[in-house]
Amino acid sequence: MAAKRDITEIVFGLIDMMEQLNERSDIVLLNAHVFPPADAGEISSAEDAIGHSLDDDIRLFYKETDGLQIRWIFKNNKRYNPHEHTKSDESFSHLEPLTEEFFFDGCINILPLRQTFTDIDWRDRIWFDNDEGKQIGFIDSDYDQLFIKQHLRPFDLYGTTSCMAFFTGSSRKELPVILLQDYYLDFTTSRVTNFTSYLEFLLANWGSTKQRYKTYSEINGHQKLILNTPAEYWNETNRFIL
Repeated sequence: MAAKRDITEIVFGLIDMMEQLNERSDIVLLNAHVFPPADAGEISSAEDAIGHSLDDDIRLFYKETDGLQIRWIFKNNKRYNPHEHTKSDESFSHLEPLTEEFFFDGCINILPLRQTFTDIDWRDRIWFDNDEGKQIGFIDSDYDQLFIKQHLRPFDLYGTTSCMAFFTGSSRKELPVILLQDYYLDFTTSRVTNFTSYLEFLLANWGSTKQRYKTYSEINGHQKLILNTPAEYWNETNRFIL
């Protein structure tokens, strides 16, 4: 089995992906932005918020960049408007998907640590007081539904109706990562993965929005074991060919 790739290598791969997208004549690269690294205090605050250490790969990623943004659209997309869809050297608001229609052929919108773990209250958006009382199997344990929802931390807000989130209520060393659908309300139709596998997904699939559904969407997928997708997993039969 091939050795796991270094996080720094994956980040540089994502930066190279920005350049490749920008060279395509059939695509408009709308945004491509790498942010300054998170500092030790921000990492410590995130760990205080969840009550345990972040796993090594998450820490390493945020030491490289405290968030990352890529948006692109095919010129043959019915939504494409050459006057509206133009390249910008500026970053966009990380929380724009919560207030604006946000649908692109490819999008990565990884939030800064503070917005993921400390600054945003998802009450009445992801979890509600009346969610309490229903036991749900999640990966290999049973949890109260309210507990699960209260411990979901969206970190890649790539669309208006869907995003990727950490689950911080597990005792696992690696934080589970899951696809939230139906305006971030539904976690029961997704396979669970981990952060490094998700980064490899982004790199292999150009941040494709549709490919997230093909890869992760599965009824009761949250009850299955972790889906590991290292670099060698992404061959031509199961990745998005640009």
